[in-house]
Amino acid sequence: MKTITGNRQLDFQIARFTMPFANDQEVINDLRDMKLHINNLDDWYNWWSVHARDYEKKQKFAIAANYYKAAYLGDDS
Repeated sequence: MKTITGNRQLDFQIARFTMPFANDQEVINDLRDMKLHINNLDDWYNWWSVHARDYEKKQKFAIAANYYKAAYLGDDS
């Protein structure tokens, strides 16, 4: 499993939500970006939510849906 955050559970979840899109260049770029921005669950929710909305605007709905599901894991409300 690829190390993104250094937290095995977060890295596992990242792999789970991005694996279906492993060949999409934007998702590959997202993995690099996550390394810089996800350090805890607050970061998790914010990062996935913002990027889900971006993919929705681009009409990449399958990726957006997975990213919204990922964001939900970090939403404690």
